[in-house]
Amino acid sequence: MSCAHTHAHAPAESDRATGDWIEAAGKSYKAVRVAGEKGSARPVSPPKAPLTFRAGSRMTETGKKPAGSRTGAGLQRVFTLIAGFLVIANAFRIGAHHRHFVLDHPMNVVWIVASCSAGVAVLLTNGAKLAPKEVWPWLGYGIVAAYFGFALQAGLNGGLLREIGGAPGLGGYLILGFGAAGAQTFGKWLVLRFLSRLGAFRSARRTLGIGLGVGLGFGLAEIVMLGENQIVRQVGMTAFPLVGIWERFVAVGLHVFSSAIIALAILKRLAAPIVVVVALHAFDDFVAGAVSGGLVHLPVVAVEGVFSAVTLVLWRYYRTVRDDGLADDVASRGLRRENT
Repeated sequence: MSCAHTHAHAPAESDRATGDWIEAAGKSYKAVRVAGEKGSARPVSPPKAPLTFRAGSRMTETGKKPAGSRTGAGLQRVFTLIAGFLVIANAFRIGAHHRHFVLDHPMNVVWIVASCSAGVAVLLTNGAKLAPKEVWPWLGYGIVAAYFGFALQAGLNGGLLREIGGAPGLGGYLILGFGAAGAQTFGKWLVLRFLSRLGAFRSARRTLGIGLGVGLGFGLAEIVMLGENQIVRQVGMTAFPLVGIWERFVAVGLHVFSSAIIALAILKRLAAPIVVVVALHAFDDFVAGAVSGGLVHLPVVAVEGVFSAVTLVLWRYYRTVRDDGLADDVASRGLRRENT
């Protein structure tokens, strides 16, 4: 045949037309431009709407829930249950074995509650005007990421300490800082990558909400772990721990903004933002290790100032990545309007 395509006659004007798609006699036709003709149509398969993933219920145009939506809601419940179990199990263990210590040192519990409240307040600085339902459903994923990340950190840095031998020097603490930052970042990345593979990252705004939620869950889980560790080691607080609460506010900010950056980096397939996150986090942990190891002598206010400065730098970088991502959303919506 000399002609590459055989075209059917275009349906009558009375048939329903939507954009470039024409439906007639129960079939879908795609408008085709041919030289010398006003237009023709040939039967082809209409484009399939992508499966969606969101918390709660989403209906397709046919009135059926897409498989991705069902899977996403189910996994979200599973991760929430796992996270709740981990938190409740730790609380029960503390109450069962360290009840008298907790009663004698109520400030330890005050520190946990106040630090978690300060961590939640970090969301007020995200600047994206996200509704709570765009962030809160993802906390369970962040809690699971924290337990995985810190377990990986314990194994990795434990091996590094054995290789270093003896008390680490400044170089050793720098290596351990990168080990801690790498393990925790990998825990966040793994959960966020898992969600992206399920189709959760439908837009930059949605991805941003997921990243913030995962980071908040991670930061709150770290507070609970640290509080539990102090109680288990019988380290009692006698005064209102204002400095400690501020430190947790800054630390949760590090986790929240780093997770949001990682999520947007996954969405846009960029590696550089993740490298920035690891580098800043590693410096933070290096300073903490060097000070606690007695190699660097700084007053508490100066140490907290360093932590605050690192989080501030990360926050400024987060704003740049966030604005670029949201600008892409606006451009995509404009392009879709032009094509309709």
